Order: sequence, then structure tokens, then C-alpha cells
Amino acid sequence: MLPILAIYLVMMKPANAPVDPDASMVIVASRYVQDVTGNTFKVNITLVNVNAMWGWSCVINWNSAIVNCTNVELGPFNPNGAFANYVIDNAGGKIAKLAVGTTATDTETGSGVAGILTFKTKGLGSVNLNVSGANYKDYPGMVKYDLPVTQAPIDVVPEFPTLLIIPLFLITTVAIAIMTKKRWMKKY
Repeated sequence: MLPILAIYLVMMKPANAPVDPDASMVIVASRYVQDVTGNTFKVNITLVNVNAMWGWSCVINWNSAIVNCTNVELGPFNPNGAFANYVIDNAGGKIAKLAVGTTATDTETGSGVAGILTFKTKGLGSVNLNVSGANYKDYPGMVKYDLPVTQAPIDVVPEFPTLLIIPLFLITTVAIAIMTKKRWMKKY
């Protein structure tokens, strides 16, 4: 019963939540991911300058034609006893509410990786990862603070085929040799 109550408290949102002017959420990911269908990559959810953070939450959307989310892990920057509540919807490309809370009185202050998302590639294109509705709740006041989010654009690009390296090298070498020979022939 206590875990359900804790998640409920994290997910409740007052009508006008104050914004912590020093805190933010930053999404950290590689800008380009090479596509070998089924390739996986990770995206970090980093909280910056939070004070007495007892729990946090956000909404995540992505282009489901390009990637699927396969896993959500808690990062090292969470209060003791923290647990996550979420449902991954790969058909719709979203986690409608990723909420993290604890039943303990422990909190975190500062900055760090709070969550780690794992994605698997399905095709080429822009993932358009969008995180919104980010906030954290402090303890003992249980005040919820909205967080501005710095997004991370992610593009899934074709993998450069390693089998083409030797033929491209040979073609380039022959082209240089032919151009050098033509130049040499013009001199004489």
C-alpha cells in the first residue's frame, strides 16, 4: 500500500506548480546512432541542481517508426529505496508517465543521472525524442517543482558498410595513379 501511495503523491500535480529557477532536466544522448536493425543505444535523464528531491516524473514521446523503447532503469541519482512506475507503449511511441518515488525519507540534492532509457533501432530517420511535464517533489514539504527540459535530437543514420572500405581504397588508388600518369605524360 505504501508504494502505491508514494507513486500517487509523486504523480499528483498542483494547479500551478512553482518552477525551481536553478533546477532542470537534461536529456543526454548521442546525436547520431548507426542503424543496424536491432542496434541498441541509451539515453540518460539527468536532473540538474535539485534540492531535497524525493521523487520525479516526466512524459516521454518518440518516433515509434524508427525506434522501440526496450528498458527503463533508475540511475544512480535517486533517493534510497526509489522505484519507478511506468508503462512503455511502443505502438504509440510513448511513456505516458514515468514516475519515480520512495517510501523513505531519504532525498537527493545536486545533479546526476536519474534514469536510463534503452532504445532499439527499427529504421532510419529522426527519433524526435520529446520529454515534457518534467517535475520533482521535495521532502518534507512535498512541494512539486516543474523543470525546464533540454532535449536531445537523435538521428538514426545508415551504418557505413565495412565491406566497402577495401574497394573504395583500391578505386581511389587507381584514380590517383591515372591522374598522376596523365600529368606526367603532359610534361613530356
